[in-house]
Amino acid sequence: MFSIPVKNLFNSKAAVKCVIIPWMVACLILSTAFQSGLREELLFPKYEKGLQTISDLVTDNVVIYSSMNLSKMALGLPRLNKNIMLKSNAEMKNMMKSPDYSGVYTFPFLQKTVGNRKQPPKKKFLMSDEPLLTGHGVYIFRKNSPYLDRINTIIMRQRENGIFSRMNAIASTENAQPYGTVSVDQKITVFHLVGVFTIHLFGILLALIILFMEIGHLGIINCLEFS
Repeated sequence: MFSIPVKNLFNSKAAVKCVIIPWMVACLILSTAFQSGLREELLFPKYEKGLQTISDLVTDNVVIYSSMNLSKMALGLPRLNKNIMLKSNAEMKNMMKSPDYSGVYTFPFLQKTVGNRKQPPKKKFLMSDEPLLTGHGVYIFRKNSPYLDRINTIIMRQRENGIFSRMNAIASTENAQPYGTVSVDQKITVFHLVGVFTIHLFGILLALIILFMEIGHLGIINCLEFS
């Protein structure tokens, strides 16, 4: 018969040292690298470097109605510009019904519903990594704003190249609609899920490698006693 002194290996300190800490470190390193590469390659293509933040759209030709949260997230101030006005949800919905404005409503991640006048979207979508705008809320532009066509052009390029774009369509100046539509490219979504799974898999494998190294270091394998 033989015996293995494994009880020391699986106490709380050994478990933290051998498994939990390496797994957390590996996942953190790999996820950071993956997300950085994903954002650089998919969210910020070269041809739209000049249009990444809300401040790029703030001109005399653009009026944006949004919430206090958007203002704080964009520039850390309650007021961005004389053309940006803080309105309640009810006031913004009334503005979007006006024929003089065309608007964009944003949705939660992976939610593919489309809002309309009878059933407006109930939730809002956090666009912290959106390549066109930063922040979250409702974006309303004047119908004669040149930025509507410019944004539409960029979004169409994204769709043609299979680039991740959460704003799938924006009302154009010629055919303004009260709400825009939001969707997520399914290919990129699957790619992201596979990447997250791979990150955790590498973390587990690295933790197992370190675990076996610790087993050898503790001399457990050499402690086999045959009788």
